[in-house]
Amino acid sequence: MARDLLTDEEFNQIAKNMSDGIGFFNPSFVGEPEQALRWVIDNQLSPSPLGRAAFAEKSLEWAVRTGTEQYLI
Repeated sequence: MARDLLTDEEFNQIAKNMSDGIGFFNPSFVGEPEQALRWVIDNQLSPSPLGRAAFAEKSLEWAVRTGTEQYLI
Protein backbone atom coordinates (compact mmCIF):
# COMPACT_ATOMS: atom_id res chain seq x y z
CA MET A 1 0.00 0.00 0.00
CA ALA A 2 2.87 2.38 0.74
CA ARG A 3 4.00 1.97 -2.85
CA ASP A 4 0.69 3.42 -4.03
CA LEU A 5 0.86 6.38 -1.65
CA LEU A 6 4.44 7.48 -2.36
CA THR A 7 6.02 8.97 -5.43
CA ASP A 8 8.80 6.94 -7.05
CA GLU A 9 11.34 9.41 -5.67
CA GLU A 10 9.99 9.12 -2.12
CA PHE A 11 9.82 5.33 -2.28
CA ASN A 12 13.36 5.04 -3.65
CA GLN A 13 14.77 7.46 -1.06
CA ILE A 14 13.17 5.53 1.81
CA ALA A 15 14.48 2.24 0.40
CA LYS A 16 17.96 3.73 0.01
CA ASN A 17 17.98 5.12 3.56
CA MET A 18 16.89 1.77 4.97
CA SER A 19 19.47 -0.23 3.01
CA ASP A 20 22.19 2.31 3.84
CA GLY A 21 21.40 1.76 7.53
CA ILE A 22 22.25 -1.96 7.42
CA GLY A 23 25.55 -1.32 9.22
CA PHE A 24 23.66 -0.12 12.29
CA PHE A 25 21.39 -3.17 12.44
CA ASN A 26 23.80 -5.81 11.21
CA PRO A 27 27.45 -4.65 11.16
CA SER A 28 28.67 -7.95 9.70
CA PHE A 29 26.26 -7.85 6.72
CA VAL A 30 27.82 -8.41 3.31
CA GLY A 31 25.69 -8.10 0.19
CA GLU A 32 23.95 -5.91 -2.32
CA PRO A 33 21.68 -2.95 -1.38
CA GLU A 34 18.58 -4.95 -2.34
CA GLN A 35 19.65 -7.73 0.03
CA ALA A 36 20.31 -5.19 2.78
CA LEU A 37 16.85 -3.71 2.31
CA ARG A 38 15.26 -7.17 2.47
CA TRP A 39 17.21 -7.97 5.66
CA VAL A 40 16.12 -4.72 7.35
CA ILE A 41 12.48 -5.28 6.40
CA ASP A 42 12.45 -8.95 7.44
CA ASN A 43 14.39 -8.54 10.68
CA GLN A 44 13.68 -5.03 11.92
CA LEU A 45 10.35 -3.85 10.50
CA SER A 46 8.11 -6.88 10.02
CA PRO A 47 8.38 -8.52 13.46
CA SER A 48 6.82 -5.60 15.37
CA PRO A 49 3.54 -5.23 13.46
CA LEU A 50 3.24 -8.98 13.01
CA GLY A 51 3.74 -9.52 16.74
CA ARG A 52 1.18 -6.83 17.58
CA ALA A 53 -1.33 -8.34 15.15
CA ALA A 54 -0.88 -11.82 16.62
CA PHE A 55 -1.28 -10.44 20.16
CA ALA A 56 -4.41 -8.51 19.20
CA GLU A 57 -5.96 -11.55 17.50
CA LYS A 58 -5.27 -13.80 20.49
CA SER A 59 -6.62 -11.15 22.88
CA LEU A 60 -9.78 -10.75 20.80
CA GLU A 61 -10.25 -14.52 20.66
CA TRP A 62 -9.94 -14.72 24.46
CA ALA A 63 -12.34 -11.80 24.92
CA VAL A 64 -14.99 -13.43 22.71
CA ARG A 65 -14.65 -16.73 24.58
CA THR A 66 -15.16 -14.97 27.89
CA GLY A 67 -18.29 -13.12 26.82
CA THR A 68 -17.16 -9.85 25.33
CA GLU A 69 -19.80 -8.59 22.92
CA GLN A 70 -18.19 -5.43 21.58
CA TYR A 71 -14.76 -4.65 20.12
CA LEU A 72 -13.82 -1.02 19.70
CA ILE A 73 -10.88 0.14 17.66
